[in-house]
Amino acid sequence: MRVILGNDPAPASLIRRVNGLLHADLPESRFVTLVLVDVNAETHDVVLLAAGHGPTLYVRGSDGETTQIDAQGLPLGLYDDPMLDDPVRFHLDTGDLIVLCSDGFYEPANPAGEAFGIERLIQLLQKHRQQPASAIVTAMEQTVRQFIDSAAQPDDMTAVVIKRNA
Repeated sequence: MRVILGNDPAPASLIRRVNGLLHADLPESRFVTLVLVDVNAETHDVVLLAAGHGPTLYVRGSDGETTQIDAQGLPLGLYDDPMLDDPVRFHLDTGDLIVLCSDGFYEPANPAGEAFGIERLIQLLQKHRQQPASAIVTAMEQTVRQFIDSAAQPDDMTAVVIKRNA
């Protein structure tokens, strides 16, 4: 990604070039999901393009209203063309969050077999949206681990929270 970024920083072009490289190198059953988020530090405008990764959650800091943004294309490496839709564009106001996380935050199940789920994750984010980004990630991990109790964590738990502070 870093090497390719200098040549053409347009999100769709970047993702298509990475896809071509991965498609040539990965075994047939392997793929990569990717979400590219470009935040303009001056205007606070966001361009988001996800290849097989999602959902991404956008939480408004003012009222907690949450938008679930699904992938705009296929995972990388599977096909010659990731079939990308247009990027999603929006503006970050003070206190707004963008939450990128692996399925290890919503797919784990408790001992009764009930999955944590996206809705619980959204409620958690709405509740903690006023906290710093690092505290939100900590709350996410602790809440999921508490929910699954003694059940095994079957997948990784990776998260990035982007928060506009001012």
